[in-house]
Amino acid sequence: MSDANLELARKHISEMMEQGWTAAAIAREGGLSPITLGNIKNGKATRVTDKVLNRLTDLRERIASGAITATTKRPGRPKASAAGTAGTKTPDRRPGRPPAVTNSGKKQPASTATGSSITDGMINTDFVPVDIVKLQQMIDLLIERFSGAIDELEGIKSQLKL
Repeated sequence: MSDANLELARKHISEMMEQGWTAAAIAREGGLSPITLGNIKNGKATRVTDKVLNRLTDLRERIASGAITATTKRPGRPKASAAGTAGTKTPDRRPGRPPAVTNSGKKQPASTATGSSITDGMINTDFVPVDIVKLQQMIDLLIERFSGAIDELEGIKSQLKL
C-alpha cells in the first residue's frame, strides 16, 4: 500500500510541476515540509504517510477546481516590478535615524551626516567641531601605546616558533 501511496504522491507532484508549480509553492500551499516534498520528488523517500498523501491530493483537487493557481504568491511579500524600481536608490541612512542638522539649522543629506562627504579634497567639518592639537596628541599617544604592544606580540610570536 505504501508503494502505491509513494507512486501516487510522485504523480501528483509531477503533474503540478508540469502546470507551472514550483516545489516551494507546492510545499507552501499544501502545508508540507519542503524537505519531505523534495525527498518524494527526487526519489529518496521510501514511503509516504497517509497525511502527506491526503495533503497532496487535497491540493491537487483545489488546483483542478480552479480555487488556486500556480501564480499564487506568499501573502504579505509583494514582489517589486522591474520597471518601477529601475534607477531608484534608497537613502544611505539607517532606519529610524533622522538626518543631521547643521549649525545653520538646515537638514543635510544622510551621506554628509556620517562625515563621508568630501568637498575639494577636504572633509566637510561643518557639523563636527575638532580641536586639531588635541586630535594630534591623541593619535601620537595611540601610536606610542600600540607600537609597544606590537613589540610584545612579535616577541611572543618568536618564542612560539622555537
